Amino acid sequence: MFKLVCQFLLNFMNLLHSWLRDYGLAILALTTIIKLTLWPIQNRANRSMRQMAALSPKMQELKEKYKDDPTRMNQEVMKLYKQYGINPVGGCLPMLIQIPIFFGLFKMLGQAVELRNAKFLWVKDLSQPDTVAHLPLLGWPINIIPLCMAATQIWLMAMTPKTGDATQRRVMMFTPLIFLFICYNFAAALALYYTAQNLFSILQFYQNRNQPMPKLEKVAPAGKRKR
Repeated sequence: MFKLVCQFLLNFMNLLHSWLRDYGLAILALTTIIKLTLWPIQNRANRSMRQMAALSPKMQELKEKYKDDPTRMNQEVMKLYKQYGINPVGGCLPMLIQIPIFFGLFKMLGQAVELRNAKFLWVKDLSQPDTVAHLPLLGWPINIIPLCMAATQIWLMAMTPKTGDATQRRVMMFTPLIFLFICYNFAAALALYYTAQNLFSILQFYQNRNQPMPKLEKVAPAGKRKR
């Protein structure tokens, strides 16, 4: 499946390059098209996360009430979701859709011969890290785009409604560091894609935050709904 996605993305990127004559711009255009395609799905996911955040105080009460009975606590939490018509995995759908896209891009941008010696802004070769200097004494490379990627991801996480328990949130705090470790010495093209995607996500979160906070309303049981 990833091979098919990889081939499709490569062909699409080359098509965009034939119009734009710049692989950096082609990657940004590809990112824009992918993000606009997923925009409605992400809007629904953002709404679901805001609903979950609004429901958080009630969930905390249940966790305190049934802290000695995890099975009962899970049953009551699921019942709470059902009462308010909230899908607890609604915020994960865009992430699941983007998994094959991410791995397809990971493989394609790291191996595409078309990107070799392709320049973009200060990047001399999009198939290599965008090293601009090395730290004195230590000799560690300074790669700008992966650092921008990690910064935008931290910014995005700060905007995301707080859901789940404190332990889960602490684990999620390490996500930008994990992606930074993966992408730091990888092709600059992948970090460029991910940075642009984060910026689009930040823009979308700002748009959603300007909308009224979703109200928590109990859903009528199926037998009592109007026909």
